[in-house]
Amino acid sequence: MSGFLLWLRELEAADQDELAQLDVSQPLQERHLRYWPWPYGAQKSQALRAGVDASASGKRLLEDAIDEHKRLLYVSMTRARDLLVLARPARKLDGPWMGTVGLAARLPEDEVTALALRDGGLVPFRRRLLKADDGIVQRPFEGGDLRWFAMPRALSPKPPLMMNPSSAIPVASGITEVVTIGTRITIGEAAEPAAVGDAVHACLALQLMARERPISSAQTHEVLGRFGVADAVDATALATQV
Repeated sequence: MSGFLLWLRELEAADQDELAQLDVSQPLQERHLRYWPWPYGAQKSQALRAGVDASASGKRLLEDAIDEHKRLLYVSMTRARDLLVLARPARKLDGPWMGTVGLAARLPEDEVTALALRDGGLVPFRRRLLKADDGIVQRPFEGGDLRWFAMPRALSPKPPLMMNPSSAIPVASGITEVVTIGTRITIGEAAEPAAVGDAVHACLALQLMARERPISSAQTHEVLGRFGVADAVDATALATQV
């Protein structure tokens, strides 16, 4: 990053036209890679760095970084469901992120139990001063419920992820009407029920692919044969009811 800043500074001083064509998202496009080590160690205050920060490219990069930090701050603050904790130094009410949200102007000076929002709503609030010698002992919270939305009195049970009809709880029921659909097709006793079911579904899928042309007995027999149940199911009887 230091070498990149030095390079930007060199462009500022050397050629404004070349700098105007610089795409900071692709700084090395159609250019040679040159690198200058940062020779100043841990020193932060340097005239060269100040010049880079004051340049048009430096300001643009800083604005982009601030915008990205604002987006990250917004995401982190709006993901809180029950409780949002804002930590700040005890003697300083301003800083990079605190200044972004105007924290100093929004925090009350007195001890209050709620913060007023712009829309007139109230958010439960509590201030707590942490000291270095407090340790990590957990203390019971006595400030009441900090959730600002009503919780349901009773939570409805969640349905199971998978449901097996055979293991369902029996429910009292009765037969109100008997409807006959098609005619019964005899299935051989040696046939595997699962294979028969898959073969019937395959025949239905074949018919749905070409509804204008009914499936033939030969096609049905071929499908049944692929599932190994051609001798157990009457292909003609199945074809007439698919």
